[in-house]
Amino acid sequence: MGAFDYDFNANGSLHEIDLPNGITASFRYNEIGEVIALEYRSASNPTFGFSATKEASGKTIAQASPGSHQALTQDQTWTSRAGG
Repeated sequence: MGAFDYDFNANGSLHEIDLPNGITASFRYNEIGEVIALEYRSASNPTFGFSATKEASGKTIAQASPGSHQALTQDQTWTSRAGG
């Protein structure tokens, strides 16, 4: 069993986790400190990730991953389409 290695930003937010299997999880934050993206990579190659778009109130209005994209419409329902 391997070890986990944690790396934090200057403000104390989690930046990366190195997993025992060689995968690194990287986090990206918006200006108010909410996670808006997470990417898993191995040897600098993205293997999977997702992102979120938030409005000023903090409400998620869109989200995407390599295979799909969802958006919150004006009537507050989610629409989906293939592709990130």
